[in-house]
Amino acid sequence: MPTDDLELALQEMEKRCEAATEGEWKVNEEQAHIFTGPGYANEGQGPYLQIADLGDAMETELSAVQTSWNLDFIANARQDLPRLIAGFRAMMRVCRQIQTLQFEPENYSEDDPRHCFHLAGKMIRESADKALSLARSKLAGDANAS
Repeated sequence: MPTDDLELALQEMEKRCEAATEGEWKVNEEQAHIFTGPGYANEGQGPYLQIADLGDAMETELSAVQTSWNLDFIANARQDLPRLIAGFRAMMRVCRQIQTLQFEPENYSEDDPRHCFHLAGKMIRESADKALSLARSKLAGDANAS
């Protein structure tokens, strides 16, 4: 998966975020709802927009605790995913900058301080290559990539 495919995957995620209902999503655990707006349903705190209802899940195979965790995950994904995408892009920019660094040829003696700089630079560049390779694997769906 070339680096451009990484950007395409991030753009697809961003499109899903942008298409989702705007605003901070909140949880009403009593009713097992995810909503946005100033107030909870039936609490007189103002209008709200229900985004999801997991009430039926509480009465089926999911425990109340599991439903609560699911509600929290779904509601926070609306805020978390855009932050993760921004952080991932920042990491990609740094890795790409590191990949462009040029190091002088390895003609230094081991006593020469430039030899250590050269080796450190090569290690940093290899780490950046590995980070981008891991990102490609993860975005391609390889859960076992490490």
